[in-house]
Amino acid sequence: PGAPAAAAPIPEPAPVAAAVADTAPAMPPLPVFDVLPSNLPAYLEAVERDILTRALAQTNYNRTQAAQLLGISFRQLRYQMQKLNIQDPD
Repeated sequence: PGAPAAAAPIPEPAPVAAAVADTAPAMPPLPVFDVLPSNLPAYLEAVERDILTRALAQTNYNRTQAAQLLGISFRQLRYQMQKLNIQDPD
């Protein structure tokens, strides 16, 4: 019947990683230890507590804004606050 239709060229995918890298905030450098922490779970809990309380203080304890600042969901923030017994100031 007729000549086969030519296939349309497939467009190249957009570089997602580059776009995300341009909008994501820079990660602070990791600490360098002369001596490793003797209790990793306790150390990680202390670091997490510090980061969460800083984000909450920076946003005047607005949990939605603090979660957005940290790049986590509101539910994740609420769970971590419960786990670490972080409460709103009275």
